[in-house]
Amino acid sequence: MFNKRLQIKLNKNRGKQSFRGELFNIEQLADYAKLLAVHQKVGESTHNNYLRERLAENEEVLQKYNSEVRAATQLSYVTPATEWVIDNFYLIEEHIQLARRHFPKSYSKELPYLKEEPFKGLPRVYGMVVEYVRHVDAQVDEESLLTFFRAYQETAVLKLGELWAVPIMLRLSLIENLRRIVARLKQDQKDRDLANTWINWVEETGSKRPSGLVELVSEMAKSELPFSSAFVSEFSKRLSSRNPSLTIVRNWFEQRLHEEGLSAEEMVEIENQNQAADQLSVSHSIKSLRFINSTDWRDFVEELSLVEKTLQTDPVGIYGKMDFASRNHYRHAIERLARKSKYTEMEVARQAITLARNVFDKSEGTREAHVGYYLIADGQEELKNTIGLKQTLLSTFKKLLGNYPLTLYAGLIILLTLVATFFYTQIARASDIPVTDWRYILLSICCLFFISQFAFFLVNWLSTLFIRPDILARLDFSGGIPAAYRTVVAIPTMVNSEESVRKLISDIEIHYLANRDTHLYFTLLTDFPDADQQVMPEDTHLIDYLRSAIEKLNHKYGAEKESLFYLFHRPRLWNPEEQKWMGYERKRGKLMAFNQFLLRGGYTAIPGDGRKSLCFAGRKICDYVGYRHPVTTL
Repeated sequence: MFNKRLQIKLNKNRGKQSFRGELFNIEQLADYAKLLAVHQKVGESTHNNYLRERLAENEEVLQKYNSEVRAATQLSYVTPATEWVIDNFYLIEEHIQLARRHFPKSYSKELPYLKEEPFKGLPRVYGMVVEYVRHVDAQVDEESLLTFFRAYQETAVLKLGELWAVPIMLRLSLIENLRRIVARLKQDQKDRDLANTWINWVEETGSKRPSGLVELVSEMAKSELPFSSAFVSEFSKRLSSRNPSLTIVRNWFEQRLHEEGLSAEEMVEIENQNQAADQLSVSHSIKSLRFINSTDWRDFVEELSLVEKTLQTDPVGIYGKMDFASRNHYRHAIERLARKSKYTEMEVARQAITLARNVFDKSEGTREAHVGYYLIADGQEELKNTIGLKQTLLSTFKKLLGNYPLTLYAGLIILLTLVATFFYTQIARASDIPVTDWRYILLSICCLFFISQFAFFLVNWLSTLFIRPDILARLDFSGGIPAAYRTVVAIPTMVNSEESVRKLISDIEIHYLANRDTHLYFTLLTDFPDADQQVMPEDTHLIDYLRSAIEKLNHKYGAEKESLFYLFHRPRLWNPEEQKWMGYERKRGKLMAFNQFLLRGGYTAIPGDGRKSLCFAGRKICDYVGYRHPVTTL
């Protein structure tokens, strides 16, 4: 439970003023971030739940203010800041819900916290964000944000979890800032309403019974008037009329201000400045909330993450070519290892790179030279030993489960079935039913069957709790397929008529139009239906028709220098078991023959000149004698 003394202090010291300090330019922000990094004292983690509690309070205050303003039938004056809040309250509500969803209670436990005031007990990244928001007047932009955090990390390295928490903390700090401004707007509105109430009494008394103004001034003198800028400004504006009967009130008010060391002109100017500043702060906060929604925070994290920069030095150069999900999977692996060891995330990343580089220096190109081998693959144990990570009972069980999955899976089902069946037999024996009785045997068989089904479902359910699905690392081809990874899309099929050929050509054209890429090729792997003889009369016509259709596709899409579309056809072979001439192994056989052609070039191809590199299934396989003609016989 959060320390109540700290909560009271935070509410008193932090809840009054908005996050508005001296405005810094880019260079000043960088210098200030470096200063923070030097002087902040940080602890490992905190169980403090103040931010979630404060978010609930902020939501309540903002919703209440919105309801009160909308419900008010008549307001003496609506400030520009209030209009901004009311008009954009839907956006504020949206970000409150997002902040609550993205900042669960467990998240705080993973974030380092500050040991000293003014943010003692709160996450370091929250303190950083508040300082940033204060010195940009809530006007968040990508350049200043990157500069601030980049400068901070020149002295103190932030964890990956802290970088991912930046948008969450921005939401929390901006909502907190709005709540503080709204609290002041609400108080200012009360002061203006109080000023109007007194002025209404003064005007009514002056018009009906001028002699009563002396008594009214006496009551005002006895009252504890706030004399805030909002009160004085509103009171002065209403007293500015040239009604002679109000002279006594005007003189008393000016004298009272003089006693307080104030003047009406100065207070009006201060109120105008406050309203302008509040309008700017609210508008900046609203625009910054929109900025949070429109920003791709994945780029932000990768730009600032020193772990990311370390992994980019992968000896084989594969890490930088992977898609974001795969890179993030690697970084999460580093987070988990660092959390369980005495090493920081940067140190774990460096150790993984070192292990990969040692292998790369000896034998370039092996999978052990890729950093991912030590983060998510078989090299994990070697990395764990390097960083001194001890085996726990759970990790040992998971390791056994990974090495002997079928044995443990089937063994556990059998064990549960036998144990449950044993207890059943003991209960049956206690009922004096003879073991040789046919009813006992029948019930035992039924019991064994039902218990095994229960054990099967129980083990499946337990598997979902202990076993996580493996994420397959992928290369990023969103910007196009590189020449080194040229790929062919192979469609195995059967042709038996001109109609089927037209359908195939239409399908392969649609596939091309949906996946246009310079280094992506398309091919049909075809054969004929079963027949009583190897060559049927219509075979030659269908092959010529297919050949012509493929050539027309290449000509249609401008494939003059090299073909985009290909045709690989194989003849019928005699099958003694079926007593038919047919294509070997149907679909699988065509794919096997095509792969063999790519790997070994063992089939006769229609001659052509030049050489051509082709890639199948996303990786470079072979160089083979190329062809200019798009039709090849397997």
